[in-house]
Amino acid sequence: MKQWSFVISQQHSLSQIWEAKDLQALAASQHPKLVFIYTGSGFDNLYAFVQRWLEEKLDNVEIIGVTTGGHFMDNSPGSQQLMVSITLFEQSYIQVLPVNMQSSPLSALAINQILHHTPNLSLVMLLSTPVDDPLLDVVLNLQLPEQTQLFGGVASPVHPTGLLCGSDPLQSGFVLVLIQSQNLHCRTFSYTGWLPMSMNRRITDAQGSWIKSIDNLPAFEVYHNYTTIENDNQFAHDALAFPVLLPRPSLLLSRVPVEVNNAGHIRVAGDVLTGEDVSFGYGDAHRSLACIDDWCTTLADFAPQVLFGYSCTIRNMLFADYAWQETMLPGSLAPMSGFVTWGEYSSVKGKVTLNNTSLLMVALREGDASPIYARATPARMARTRPSLMSRLVNFMHVASEEFREHNQQLSTQAQTDKLTGLYNRYRLDSELLSLLHQASAARNFSLVLMDIDHFKQVNDAYGHQTGDSILRQISELVCNQLRWQDIAGRWGGEEFMLLITDSDKTQLTTVLKRLQQAIAHASMPFGLTITCSFGAAQWQPGDDERSLVRRADIALYNAKDQGRNRFVID
Repeated sequence: MKQWSFVISQQHSLSQIWEAKDLQALAASQHPKLVFIYTGSGFDNLYAFVQRWLEEKLDNVEIIGVTTGGHFMDNSPGSQQLMVSITLFEQSYIQVLPVNMQSSPLSALAINQILHHTPNLSLVMLLSTPVDDPLLDVVLNLQLPEQTQLFGGVASPVHPTGLLCGSDPLQSGFVLVLIQSQNLHCRTFSYTGWLPMSMNRRITDAQGSWIKSIDNLPAFEVYHNYTTIENDNQFAHDALAFPVLLPRPSLLLSRVPVEVNNAGHIRVAGDVLTGEDVSFGYGDAHRSLACIDDWCTTLADFAPQVLFGYSCTIRNMLFADYAWQETMLPGSLAPMSGFVTWGEYSSVKGKVTLNNTSLLMVALREGDASPIYARATPARMARTRPSLMSRLVNFMHVASEEFREHNQQLSTQAQTDKLTGLYNRYRLDSELLSLLHQASAARNFSLVLMDIDHFKQVNDAYGHQTGDSILRQISELVCNQLRWQDIAGRWGGEEFMLLITDSDKTQLTTVLKRLQQAIAHASMPFGLTITCSFGAAQWQPGDDERSLVRRADIALYNAKDQGRNRFVID
């Protein structure tokens, strides 16, 4: 696996560069070649000339054009001139799938079928035009095979056409590069450098990329309170420095606000979900640079042959020279190419995620680590004394962390049952209202009321300490049996409420059987056998909090009436 990158300013310089880099052997190779042409000035005459020239020179080649906010290669600072990156795959095959959202859109389901029927699909590269809700609806519903990783970036919106696949322009759409290999190895680094400066708030209403309300207040009202940024024609520019941060499982996502409507709703560059936590952040360039420096040190053992980089345009605007230093460091390990993006794609457990403000580096290698590459060491960053601004940022970070930790303690105390550690009734009410707001035919959920059978007799015979021990043990069993997205809490006394998300009746039955058996076979104090009764109600259109709880309560009554140690689903 090899890569060559070069900048072209004039048509006649292309032949000279080709000879200087001794690329005649590349032209003769029959191995697959992937070419990216990065342009900061649109698809002009120079771009068209370079594309035609490469098509004539190279066999078995795929050419993709990307408009960028700047681009970089190897360990050189960024450039706005047209740049060509050629990657030669020696042990892999590539397919290119363009999706035009205007003329020939494909559904996520159709693309997923292609992905899952492509043998040895090791890696997917995703390049898209600037995102909108229809595009996000497809991209974020892609489901990758278990062994497949994905990475990529969003083209600059400066020019009407963001991508060219061959000679086909995409004004709204994306390109997937499917890389098939049994011997391709990948290592990624992703870091935002943005740190939370506020306590976590709750998004109480969202749709697509719009945040409508936070803690039941208009989203802009909350955002303005923290940042003092006004809703004027400078909003998008001023908001770049203060993205919203979304702590999702296994990662922290950032979303840049791009506009505010008359209702005080904020549109961000990415998806948001009703019910998720949100905070507001600020950037620390020095910390970010130190992190990429440390990653480069550990990457030497991986021995990359090729590197791809994606750096959000916001980093260049706010971090200035620091942002170019970030992209230069990995280039001392292996040939590297990349561009300044308007969003960065990656994957977590087969799901595609879109981030803003981040730096994404991808190291690739075909075959085993080469001793030559393994001996390479990155050029270490000059550990300069932190600037006054860096010290101020660190002060803000420490102060914010102290405040957040204290607030988290208070929040936990207010929302958690002291005995069991589960959510209390106050938090359960909040979670139920959030699920009711999101519920639809495509996003169903079930409410389960669970009651410990004959618990009063246990308390009377063995004492309240034994009863408390059983409550804690059952709470732990429940948590271990539920999925991470399900919710459990103590409803009162020996009664618990479970909120089982995204489940039909068959899935709900499986969950309840598993819980019932786990509790019945658990080792309890004094050798007691403890059982539970369950009443479940699946959400139906028109349900509110009272009707859903009432139906579950009636189902629980029926389970007890039928002899206990069983479940009834309404």
